[in-house]
Amino acid sequence: MNIIFSRHGNTFEPNTPAVWVGCESDLPLVEAGIEQAKTFAKALSQSGIKIDAVYCGPLKRTLSYAQIILKELQSNLTPIVDLRLSELNYGGWAGLTNQQIGEKYGIEMLENWEKHCKWPLNVWKSSEPIVREEVVSFANDLVTRHKKDDVILVISSNGKLRYFLSLIPGEFEERVKTESVKIKTGNVCRFAFVDDKWKVNYWNRPPSPEIFYSCNEDFNELSE
Repeated sequence: MNIIFSRHGNTFEPNTPAVWVGCESDLPLVEAGIEQAKTFAKALSQSGIKIDAVYCGPLKRTLSYAQIILKELQSNLTPIVDLRLSELNYGGWAGLTNQQIGEKYGIEMLENWEKHCKWPLNVWKSSEPIVREEVVSFANDLVTRHKKDDVILVISSNGKLRYFLSLIPGEFEERVKTESVKIKTGNVCRFAFVDDKWKVNYWNRPPSPEIFYSCNEDFNELSE
């Protein structure tokens, strides 16, 4: 089974200061975000890859991203909304810029998350152990529900998607060390479940037909 993970598209206009928005901030996609969904769909269509199911979080930015992709593909599939794919709850950080977070909570706390994925204790409302449990539970359900040759699209947020790396022993920790856990808006990752194990083929790549072609290839070599 192959999973294509995608981070939703942009929710801020180019000249608008970016603030932290978690599961309590239900922002819509801006025009650039809509175009990112169309770019994804075009690349997938050109690759010839058929999607067997689409899962997404409950927020507008993930659900509408999924709906736009399916509409562009002229697919009869309906996005399956799963609360386990919801964005993190950033608590006191919500609505603040990085500068404001640094001023209010200290730059060290911000850098500890940005560079080392260390959770800000007593500030966020999310729980890291629960997030990890949700990821494992969701992944296990996919294995149970779908056939080994299915291709599944999963759309969520940067904060939640990075924890799927923890399905692979040592992968999350290694990418924290190399500061490569983040996923840019509209970018994609690909996992496969092979021989009862999860493997990652690529992480944080712009969607392209060439990237999606690899869903038909064996894992002869893992790449970044």
